[in-house]
Amino acid sequence: MQENKEAVEYFLSLVDDVERSMDGDFLAEKNRVRRYSVSFPPADEASKDNAVAVEGFSSCRRCPLSDNKGKEILQLGKGRAKIMFILSGPEGPNDILFPDAMDMFRRQVAAMGLADEDYVLTSLLKCPAERFDRSYADACRLFLKGEMQRFSAVRCYVLLGTDISSYMLRREGMDLLRSRVWSINGVASIATYSQRECLADTSLKKPVWDDLRKAMARIG
Repeated sequence: MQENKEAVEYFLSLVDDVERSMDGDFLAEKNRVRRYSVSFPPADEASKDNAVAVEGFSSCRRCPLSDNKGKEILQLGKGRAKIMFILSGPEGPNDILFPDAMDMFRRQVAAMGLADEDYVLTSLLKCPAERFDRSYADACRLFLKGEMQRFSAVRCYVLLGTDISSYMLRREGMDLLRSRVWSINGVASIATYSQRECLADTSLKKPVWDDLRKAMARIG
């Protein structure tokens, strides 16, 4: 039974990646190669990559949100992280999450048994927005793709929120989006609700924990 489940999930992941390629998805890899070992760049090279990303962000004028930007890309995480949490966007110019939502996130990762070096918290939009807009997301995708490439050891993406889940997986409805494990460039991807959504509706906390348990199973 377990082998059948894994075979089905692998088949669905291939379908996800083929759909991305056929749709010309900006996040899709041109040539999918399965690698069985991971190498990490020296610390100075990793710092150089981050510096390039920050420099590109500081000069970005791709959309009107650039007027709201903070001084740097808001991101928590280290180069050898094994799981990446992706929000729709930061809650403030200098806060990826406001304190109440950050407190919930910290409790969630602690319950998952994750140390600080085990995870990355980032966002698709790099500047605060009153509402999620696909045109803004299209402008920011380049930065997220760069982050995905830099954090090459990540084995699971957790999409935090209805907007980011629908945008990244190109489907609507959280029941559908939460129903299975998806694939983004060969990396297991799980959709769930954001901390802000949970604070607005506490009944979502249990479904989120169920989703986080699926993520835990993916990273071992």
